[in-house]
Amino acid sequence: MDPIKKTTLRAAVLIHEQLAGDKRQDVPICLPEYSWNKTQQLRHQIDLASRRGWHGAAARLTEDLAGAMDGCRRELENSSSPCLIAAERPIPRLGWHSLVIANLH
Repeated sequence: MDPIKKTTLRAAVLIHEQLAGDKRQDVPICLPEYSWNKTQQLRHQIDLASRRGWHGAAARLTEDLAGAMDGCRRELENSSSPCLIAAERPIPRLGWHSLVIANLH
């Protein structure tokens, strides 16, 4: 398994552990939604650059992805405490299995 997929899988496991660790549904856990979306965006850009033969761009984006995933991992590690959010903002509820499946492709 390549390092990017391995790190993504670790992130998915951390999300699962955070969600499964607290069975109370009334306490929301803040997930790093922006960071996660950024990693997905970078992954898409890497795939696009590779398909077009832009190997330099793909290499640079891969470096950016490693940094973004590291930031996402740090945010996940700090997400064990309940978050303070505005009542109107929806809390993303993701199943760990969908994260793993989506990132293994």
